Amino acid sequence: MDANVKPNHEIPKWSETRWSGCWNPDEGVGLYLHMGRFRRELELWWVQTVAYLPDGKLVVERSFGRAPDDAHIRTGTHELAQKENGWTSTFDGGAQLTTIEALAAAPRGDGAPSSRVKWEVEAEGSAPVWDLYGGGESLGEQAGDSHVQQCFRTSGTLEVDGETYSLDGVGYKDHSSGVRQWDTYEAHNFVCVHMPDWHGHLIEMHQGGQKVPIGAFFRDGEEKRLDAFEMPITTDALGGPNQHELTVKPAGEDEIKLEVEIVHQCPITITDDGDNLNGIDWEATSEPIIVLMEGAARFTGPDGEVGYGFHERGVHRDSLERPAGVEAAEAQAA
Repeated sequence: MDANVKPNHEIPKWSETRWSGCWNPDEGVGLYLHMGRFRRELELWWVQTVAYLPDGKLVVERSFGRAPDDAHIRTGTHELAQKENGWTSTFDGGAQLTTIEALAAAPRGDGAPSSRVKWEVEAEGSAPVWDLYGGGESLGEQAGDSHVQQCFRTSGTLEVDGETYSLDGVGYKDHSSGVRQWDTYEAHNFVCVHMPDWHGHLIEMHQGGQKVPIGAFFRDGEEKRLDAFEMPITTDALGGPNQHELTVKPAGEDEIKLEVEIVHQCPITITDDGDNLNGIDWEATSEPIIVLMEGAARFTGPDGEVGYGFHERGVHRDSLERPAGVEAAEAQAA
């Protein structure tokens, strides 16, 4: 079981983070669950809970809580539990109804309009665990000293204001620990893709003037490293371009080109103080300030095969332009 690690109080900027999520392409809904140890007290966890809804809407919340044991993280509204080859998540509470446009303009998660939200989801592994350090690779200061990821099939339900959706679909997770700082960071791309006959953890780091591909490609249970991975970085506060091409070359295989369509997104902010916020905080001053576009995407292969998965792109906030039209976006959510 993928247990929480023992916190290290002796190393500055040490942290542990977990990310889990899912996407149901038939109903256009999913979850983004992100949590980590609070830097001022490592036994306390911050938790971002986000549900993607149809028509570009989301419900978002941010809370704090503690881990009762090595298998759980728990707040007053949310619990993430680890199990053999999988995880479960439950939520029972309220969250703020918002839109992608409103999140691109400012942080959300503790204001109106409020929605009644509840979910239960279970994830079972659909591919082996990928250990980033298992092959001697490194992502530098952004990955810490341990880093594992995995793809899943999910089942469950999401209820928002009396409307019930299915969470049956694809899932994913990431768990890392160690020092997390952004001094050499320039940008990055990351997808966790479920295709009909393969799964991929594809990462492209931009740092030190170089683009470094790292990841894993799973087909028929066999893991291969990446010779190449490339896709465009984000260029605006709404996460564009929302349609683009992705190229990946597994070791020993021909390169594969996928057409990518982002079908939902939640921009978040990470500050150098270790705060993780729902939405872009244009007023934060703890430099460097990183913006991540946390999305779901449809991937179409060269023969028309279709897959789905997680789609993340990160850049410095200073490379983006603050959008206008916040009032209209909030009115649309309400």
